[in-house]
Amino acid sequence: MKTAVITTGGLGTRLLTCTKSNPKAMLPLYSKSFDNNPEPLLRPLIETIFENLYDFGLRRFCFIVGAKTKSSIINHLSPDQKFIELLQKRDTLVDKRFVKILNRIYKKFNNSEI
Repeated sequence: MKTAVITTGGLGTRLLTCTKSNPKAMLPLYSKSFDNNPEPLLRPLIETIFENLYDFGLRRFCFIVGAKTKSSIINHLSPDQKFIELLQKRDTLVDKRFVKILNRIYKKFNNSEI
């Protein structure tokens, strides 16, 4: 089985000042909407990379992370049911959209070998 290696280490000095407090893998990137919604989406770079590789057919991933990057990536990609429940209670169109997006990425993450 093929493994995707995603490197996220390094200080991100070429992207300063954006990367001083946020790892470069978590910087927002414009993403086309999957739900035909004309509103643009800003999603973390790591999420977009992971999802594109997953959609390509890869299911094994190796993330090369630095100490600064590890916790933010794990926190972002790990399912957070309490956060989804909070968004569902708020019941706005934007929140419903993000519930779909989060459930989709969490399902892919759970179906992967990390």
